[in-house]
Amino acid sequence: MAQALGLASATIRRHLDILQRDHLVSWTEARRPSGRPHYVFFLTDTGHERLPRQYDVLASLLLHTLTSLTSQETHSRTGAQLVDMAMSRVGHLLADQYRQMVTGADLGQRVRQVAEVLGQDTQSDWEKTDDGFQVHAYNCPFQRVAVTNPAVCLAHQQMLSDLLGAEVRRTESLAQSDPRCTYIVPLGNGQ
Repeated sequence: MAQALGLASATIRRHLDILQRDHLVSWTEARRPSGRPHYVFFLTDTGHERLPRQYDVLASLLLHTLTSLTSQETHSRTGAQLVDMAMSRVGHLLADQYRQMVTGADLGQRVRQVAEVLGQDTQSDWEKTDDGFQVHAYNCPFQRVAVTNPAVCLAHQQMLSDLLGAEVRRTESLAQSDPRCTYIVPLGNGQ
């Protein structure tokens, strides 16, 4: 943060201390294979309330998707099935918006680029694991909605899958107290 903002590390730390004191941010330790501990700061519920929401983006895409559904597509489907279908289509629309930003030749390059795409709306990072990759998004603007209706996460999951050209799974650990959404991209897929 100090490098990105052109400020001294002590200045950044002081600002983070103030934000913690005011219950606007909290932190968690991120695992690394070696080296000094790495801490990820995230917004608390109070911090989220102070920032503008992007619900208008989600609402706009969702309304566009719902109005394009045909009677044949909706016939005999439950409300939950329709929500899943709509959120998946929102993911396709999001992928179309970002496709030109994800051009990597291999899966690892595309995962890095997808994390940068997510970083436009959230803080994000990624890591290589023995089984593939994990993409983490912190401070998701839809987190509070996702806690009670996880179908909203299908939009990001579908977007990532489209952009990576690979299967993407979402972990089921999302909770109001968990500061991140994690998406798993297994190896051997989309390479």
